[in-house]
Amino acid sequence: MLPVVVWHPGGWFGYDRSVLPGWVVLAVVLGLGMAAASLVGPSPSRRFSASVLAALSFATAAAASSDPPLLATICALASLLPPIKVSQLSADRTTRSAPFRIWHLVSPFDVRQTTRVPPALDRRAMAFLALHGALAAAGIVAVQRAAELDGAARLAARSIGGALGIYCATSAAACLITASYRLGGIAVGTMHDAPILSRSLAEFWGQRWNRPVHAWLRQFFFVALARRGRPRLGVLAAFVASALIHAWIVLVPVGLAGAGMMLAFFGLQGLLVLVEDRLAVRRWSALAGRAWTVGALALSAPLFLVPFLVALGL
Repeated sequence: MLPVVVWHPGGWFGYDRSVLPGWVVLAVVLGLGMAAASLVGPSPSRRFSASVLAALSFATAAAASSDPPLLATICALASLLPPIKVSQLSADRTTRSAPFRIWHLVSPFDVRQTTRVPPALDRRAMAFLALHGALAAAGIVAVQRAAELDGAARLAARSIGGALGIYCATSAAACLITASYRLGGIAVGTMHDAPILSRSLAEFWGQRWNRPVHAWLRQFFFVALARRGRPRLGVLAAFVASALIHAWIVLVPVGLAGAGMMLAFFGLQGLLVLVEDRLAVRRWSALAGRAWTVGALALSAPLFLVPFLVALGL
C-alpha cells in the first residue's frame, strides 16, 4: 500500500496504513473541496488559496489506501472534483455565488452549462436508465460468477462482464442524473452520447464518452497547444492528463501496478487516435469505422478492466 501522511495525536507521521476510516477521509475531502469552492474568486490571492485547499483535498484521499477497495476508490474519485472544478471556476470570468460554486463542485457535470426548463419526466432517459441498469447488473453478475470458472473461460467472463458492467453503469448514471434534474426543471445537457456508435476512437473519447470531463481536458490541455499550432501534441497532452486521472483512481485502492496499467491504457489510446488520423478512419464506411473502434478498445480493454475491477472490489 501507499505510504501516506495522516494526522495522529502525536503529530504528523508516515504510515503504510490509514488511521482514519474511509468515510472520515471522504468527509474531509469533500469538506476541503467545498471550502475551496466557497473561497475561489477573481483575485489572485483567492484563487491561490482555493488551489491550496483543492490540492490538500486531493492529497487527503491517499489516507484511504488501506480501506476496502470500493470505499478507497470513492475517496479517490471525490478527490478529483476539487482540482478540476476549482480550475474551471478560476478561469471563469463570471462572478458566481458561493452556493453556485459549491453546487458546481459536487456535480459530475458543468453546472454553468445548465438551463432552466419546465419540470417534466424525461421518459427517454428513464427508459435508457432501466435498460442500462439491467445490463450493468448482468455484467456485474457475470464478473462475480467468473470466480467459479477456470482459465480462459474465467478471463473471458470477467472481461466481457466487466466491459458490459462499466459501460452500462456509466450510461445508467448519466441517465439518472439527467432525468433527476429534468424533474426539477434543470437541463444538464448530454453527459454520455451512445459511445458504442462511435466511428473512430477520436469520436468515442472526444464527443461521446463522459463529455463533462472531455470538456475540461479540451479547455486546459488541448486548446492551449492547438492555439500554438500543435494540435497533435494537444491530443497527447489531453490523453496524458486523462491517464494520470485514471491512474490516481486505481492507485489509491490498488497500488502502483494498477496505476501503471491505467497509464498504459490511456497512453495507447492517445497513440491510436493519432494513428487513425493518419489512416483517415473517419472517411471509412460506418461499419468499418465502428469495427476499428470496437476492436481497438476490446484489444486494449484488459489494461483498463483488470485494475478497475479490483478497485471496485469485484
